[in-house]
Amino acid sequence: MNQRSESDYGSFRYNLVWIIGYIFEKVRFVFSKENWNLLLFLIKKVEKWYKILIWRVGIESPFKITIGNHEISVSKKEEFYYLIGYLRLIKSGLNIRNFGNESISFEFMGKTLTLEFNGISKREVVGLIQKFSGVQNWYAKLNVVNKVVVDIGANIGDTAIFFFLHGAKSVIALEPIPKFYELARRNLSNNCSNAKIVLLNRAAGKPGRTKIETDAPTISTALSENIINGYDIIVHNLDELVREYDIKDGVLKVVCVGCEIDLFNCSSEEAIKAFSQILIIGIYGSRELVTKLKNADSKQRFWKGITIYFQRIRKEE
Repeated sequence: MNQRSESDYGSFRYNLVWIIGYIFEKVRFVFSKENWNLLLFLIKKVEKWYKILIWRVGIESPFKITIGNHEISVSKKEEFYYLIGYLRLIKSGLNIRNFGNESISFEFMGKTLTLEFNGISKREVVGLIQKFSGVQNWYAKLNVVNKVVVDIGANIGDTAIFFFLHGAKSVIALEPIPKFYELARRNLSNNCSNAKIVLLNRAAGKPGRTKIETDAPTISTALSENIINGYDIIVHNLDELVREYDIKDGVLKVVCVGCEIDLFNCSSEEAIKAFSQILIIGIYGSRELVTKLKNADSKQRFWKGITIYFQRIRKEE
């Protein structure tokens, strides 16, 4: 096969995969039980629900919709996805008291939580809040009662609060991006000031120091190697954290899009074994990561989409 035909074949294969994926997504949307349940909820609870359906099938005509005392305008995809996420929260039964432009208040486990998010889109906030509603159950699979939890990628402090309210002995939370770190600091102070939560403005990966882009939208872009004039920050591997906080039988949560491989490649198997449960969300190089963790006597319990959960293997297993 000559170079041109190989290129043509590659393009054909790419296009074929894209078409199959597109068709599968449309079929999945039509037959998804979750989507039908959401549609029934819309019909019962929302006036002009059909406008949402019209947009979803591809006719993107701007509209406004009122849900309770909350009005949402939709004129672009970002706003539509925010609307769908918000509807899922409401359908789950989460009692949202207020959702302004800089903070959200809601009821959880008998407490009123208020999280500041100034500078983050409402679509992202809805995604962060899903763990409190049961819409997203990744974190609920972790047994954190009386455990030391290392929270890598603490964001605005939402996961540290979630772990604390579920009985964690202590939480070591790392958030390298300054604006997120400051939001996390305020949210922890306002919602669980007496909790044993250590918040560090540091990163995870290859130990040492690095430059970070202070206004970067994501961790991966913030830690780009091309940054020259950035915010100087300390980077830890698992060995340093395990040693510093004397972690045994701990729980590790990793959401640091792009840092996962460096973190585990630069950490010893003994440090990895200090954690009985490991949850990784948004992973890159997943096969390499799975091999590394299995070599550290960890058993893969589930792998769905971009989420991997590992549990240490007991001797009897």
